[in-house]
Amino acid sequence: MRRDVYDQLVEVLCVPTCAWPHFKLVAKRFKVPIDSVISIYMQDAQLHVKRTHHLLKAAASKYASRYQNGAQLLDLCAEADMFPCMFLRRLLEQVPWTCNKNAVTKIMRDPTVVKDLVRLNGINSETAQKMLQDLQGDVQQCVDCDQVYSPKADAKRLHLGIQYEQKLTKMLADAGIAFWTEEHLRDKGFFKTPDAKLQVPIAVKGHIVNWIDSKATFGDTKSHLEYNQEQFSKYVNRYGPGMVIYWFGFIDDLQGADADLVLVEDFPSAEDTIQLPQLPIPHDIIS
Repeated sequence: MRRDVYDQLVEVLCVPTCAWPHFKLVAKRFKVPIDSVISIYMQDAQLHVKRTHHLLKAAASKYASRYQNGAQLLDLCAEADMFPCMFLRRLLEQVPWTCNKNAVTKIMRDPTVVKDLVRLNGINSETAQKMLQDLQGDVQQCVDCDQVYSPKADAKRLHLGIQYEQKLTKMLADAGIAFWTEEHLRDKGFFKTPDAKLQVPIAVKGHIVNWIDSKATFGDTKSHLEYNQEQFSKYVNRYGPGMVIYWFGFIDDLQGADADLVLVEDFPSAEDTIQLPQLPIPHDIIS
């Protein structure tokens, strides 16, 4: 994707956290896959949280007081321009709830445990019971409407990553390319492993590839630099040049920024791939 198109997409997708873009219309307008549009939105939404989270923490006690005095939780989320589940985490850290991180996570996964995990000290039992009942309903609302930071959204991202890793391993096997999986490498004591380490290097569009990593996301500049620093550069140091598949696309000018990385949007075709002759290698040996 050209950078100017990416910049226009980000601008269009920049909506308040209480809104939800019409992804199909955006995808049709820019003639890009809807999965790419959703991925770009999710990345920008997470960046928004990182940029503004300190403001929420600073005002959390005031929001807690207003909520306790009858303000609607989702209205406060909209005012703070923060995703409901992230807002809820900061709110429940305040008095009178004072929940720890683990308790908040359990509450968001199952709002019915509110009465078991939250203690309202200093409040008479009748009032406390009503507050907890209201809180349970509000937690459920937050979880239901938050499509970025809810437990359901987290599980969906995890499942998506696993799904595309499985797609990669199947396509490698179908192409007759011998490889070791991440799990096999870790069993052998390797640390910081890619999704697939090729037993025999291949060439993709003129680039030598020793390993492949699957990313079920769009490759923007920020995420790519972070991945490169935390993962790709370590793979290169240990295994040599490799390939990254950004299944939902990437910004074109990231290609070539690192001579040891080739970026693709899909598994390369047979025409783009050169395989070297392979000799049988014992499965218990990793070179």
